Amino acid sequence: EQIAIVPLNGKDYVILKPITKINGVGEDEGIVFEIVDDNLILVQDFDIIDPVFDVYFSLLEIKCVTLLRFSPYKIIDRKRL
Repeated sequence: EQIAIVPLNGKDYVILKPITKINGVGEDEGIVFEIVDDNLILVQDFDIIDPVFDVYFSLLEIKCVTLLRFSPYKIIDRKRL
């Protein structure tokens, strides 16, 4: 299952979540691949994996803030009620 495509340092990476159980991979974990000429190359270097996830989490945070800013629903401060 595709989680995200992440651009980093002029390269594109994809984070995939296994559809079936893989030993050593948790249900909430993703696997990073580099996209090279329409092929996926498994990334095993944590000097690449960590920054890919950093960018992913930053993009996710921006998306969440954007969704909250433009949501048609108002957030109610329950302390004021």
